[in-house]
Amino acid sequence: VLDSGASDHLTGNVSLFPSLSSPKTPHHITLANGSKDQSTGQTIGVGSESHGLYYLQPSTSTICASVESPSLIHRRLGHPSLNKLKKMVPHLSRLESLEYYVTFIDDFSRCTWIFLMKNHFELFNIFQSFYSEIKTQFGKVIRILRSDNAKEYFSDCFKSFMTSHGILHQSSCPHTPQQNGVAERKHRHIVDTTRTLLLNANAPLKLWGDAVLTAGYLINRMPSSVLNDQVPHSLLYPLDPIYSVHPHVFGCTCFVHDLFSGRAKLSARAIKCVFLGYSRV
Repeated sequence: VLDSGASDHLTGNVSLFPSLSSPKTPHHITLANGSKDQSTGQTIGVGSESHGLYYLQPSTSTICASVESPSLIHRRLGHPSLNKLKKMVPHLSRLESLEYYVTFIDDFSRCTWIFLMKNHFELFNIFQSFYSEIKTQFGKVIRILRSDNAKEYFSDCFKSFMTSHGILHQSSCPHTPQQNGVAERKHRHIVDTTRTLLLNANAPLKLWGDAVLTAGYLINRMPSSVLNDQVPHSLLYPLDPIYSVHPHVFGCTCFVHDLFSGRAKLSARAIKCVFLGYSRV
């Protein structure tokens, strides 16, 4: 007999009762969360005991996978030629293709830029673009680059670019991450935050790229003890608001307004989506 803690008792053994009477009208049972469920007498789950506790086998959810057809993508992109469409399709999604990321940290503000990569060979092109962005947006040039001893930083094209732009390259010795402490601590902070975002949202690991970018966005807007509790983003952009949009929980349900003019009057005005992050920086 399972004691419910009140004046009623429950049992699954009918033989314990000398007589039974079923209610003539449907009976509703009040559950612990305040909701009510109709009593049908049918078995909805069987619990198994483990270490003094009962566990119910969870029911399998029915999932409907939706895949956009090539025809729909073709119409959305303005009916491009087949050759152009084939070249664009591999770049429409980053869920499966990206495996690495690189971070660039401003030593003054500790503001961090994160770029996702398919392979290590993309690092040089990304750094070139980042150099141009800093020069254009802030009117400054990168004078010193401190990195680990990864071979990508010592390629001929990378060294040639550094020399031609007068950038001093400082690299740590092999197997001495403590010489690059700022980047190592930032990397750990990003990874810990990314892991938390994925676990809290019950998100699949294939969304790690979006979680990493979201982690970087949020960390840039958190007070830093290294900066005497100042916010990195505010130091770099003193006139801009900390959040350009209202923060949302990673992985939450969101609705995007559907601007399609051909919809019916009673059709849905929004598309159900999943929130996966913000714009860069």
